[in-house]
Amino acid sequence: MLILAKDQPLRELLKAPDPGGHKGNYDHVGILIGAVETEGAAHLCARAALRTGASLVTLLAHGEQTTRGGALSECMFRLLPEQITTASLAKISSLVIGPGLGQQQTLQAIARQFAIQATALRIPMVIDADALFLLTENPAQLAGARIVATPHPGEAANLLGISVKDIEANRLRAMHALCNLDVCKQAHVVWVLKGHSPIVAEKIDRYQICEGHVPALSVGGSGDVLSGIIAALFRQTHEMLDAALLGVTAHLAAGRLLQTKATRGHLASEIADAVPSVLFH
Repeated sequence: MLILAKDQPLRELLKAPDPGGHKGNYDHVGILIGAVETEGAAHLCARAALRTGASLVTLLAHGEQTTRGGALSECMFRLLPEQITTASLAKISSLVIGPGLGQQQTLQAIARQFAIQATALRIPMVIDADALFLLTENPAQLAGARIVATPHPGEAANLLGISVKDIEANRLRAMHALCNLDVCKQAHVVWVLKGHSPIVAEKIDRYQICEGHVPALSVGGSGDVLSGIIAALFRQTHEMLDAALLGVTAHLAAGRLLQTKATRGHLASEIADAVPSVLFH
């Protein structure tokens, strides 16, 4: 399946809102805070999740490496025990692992524990950035997991053991290789290959190329915003592929909306703040 999305997010993928709905009807997004020097990534992800209709967002912190600096007033905060258990994810309906995580061994181990527990509880995950290593290291631990993975070309190159030049030379071939990684035999994985024209794929014969080339999105934190958007859409759509497709097209549309004011110079937080206008207007 090939669909080329252009100017508008695919709003038809949204479930109809429940007139009698309350905050328990929509996503409660949990976001693992990463390294203290890149903690802002989790806050941007949280802002995007709230702007995309998540009812609740909880920032998940571990040990003394994280603080509450910069957190939104609307976010909750949970300090986790040394051993992550299923209770650590109580009431959370979707999970984001990766923004600002870093490659420190301790944080990588925490991320793995989270992914394993989310797998056991059938909680859908968005996995991004340095957490993408989880997909190639012992993928059997993720058997039955529900994952949207969002690598940029450099991260995809690392996953596949090839160069960024190889990725960009044939992005569809790269997506085919991602869909054939061992983790895809163990888990239900939807891939978002970020870049100038993002590709979203569940299987190589079920994919979408989205018209990109949006300079306003070329800013640090833009990918963290995308992760939060997708995580907030799991309950608002019918399947993970829909959440990924709608998330990517809404992200692009938010960037285009900002470009009507200026082509560059926008903040990642402004991308998040533009989402309601393009998705729910």
